[in-house]
Amino acid sequence: MPFQTKRGDPIDPDDGSLFTETPIYHQLESEGIDTHIVEPFDSSDDPKTAGASTHTYTSPADFAVQLRRVLEQSSAPTYCYGYTPLVDAAGHAEGTRSERHNAELNCLSATLKRELCDRLRTDVAEETLLLFIADHGQVDSGSSENVDVLADPVVDRHLRRDRNGVPAISGSGRNLHLFVTDGSTDRIHTRLRERLDALVLTREEALESNLWGTHGPSKLFTERLGDLVVIPETTTVWHSEEPEELELVGDHGGLHPRELLVPFGAVRLDSLAGTDGTSQTILG
Repeated sequence: MPFQTKRGDPIDPDDGSLFTETPIYHQLESEGIDTHIVEPFDSSDDPKTAGASTHTYTSPADFAVQLRRVLEQSSAPTYCYGYTPLVDAAGHAEGTRSERHNAELNCLSATLKRELCDRLRTDVAEETLLLFIADHGQVDSGSSENVDVLADPVVDRHLRRDRNGVPAISGSGRNLHLFVTDGSTDRIHTRLRERLDALVLTREEALESNLWGTHGPSKLFTERLGDLVVIPETTTVWHSEEPEELELVGDHGGLHPRELLVPFGAVRLDSLAGTDGTSQTILG
């Protein structure tokens, strides 16, 4: 995965510093299970995919065909993970109720139905459990409602900045971490609570709230946690030095019920197959 500084300069961090866990794929292989990953980018050198066979696709149709080929060509029990970013990207760009979002969802659904479900060999389909899952939900706001945190001169003045003047802000527009100058935490905390429709927490309050789980935080996590954590109700809150983030319509990472609702579905694949020409879909 390519990494770069906020200014766009390429960097090459040690993979071990970014991912320190052991992927499940070696364990599955040791149990006699073939493992495959189908993604729209080359992840063969990614330490998170170590032990799995990786496959790259170029379109929704290619995605479905690659999944079908993996399943039909496997002679051993098989685990295959497939990822698509298209529905998520449409939600970010135009919102989850937009025509584009619905079109992407319907396109993916119809393509998987036609190229995977209907054309997979019957004996393979009868032995295949299909799982649909996302890693988050999504909530709509609208770019006109999004907030530039740097527009407040007091907040701007008390934010830490790096040697290039880039504000010390991390996280996302729905889960904003601010690193402020010494002695200014209480002042900025009060100011943001007065001006934003958001949950604004100090570092200590955030840790006590168990937002990231009930286990104790690691040293690395604690080092990366902001002095203040801002979780907006519905809007995106970011900064004007990365204006593309303020143009998002849909976003995720906060506590709104729509972004906390994570889709999940499980079905035996042969039950989705059909040759009657109907427009049955498998998503939505």
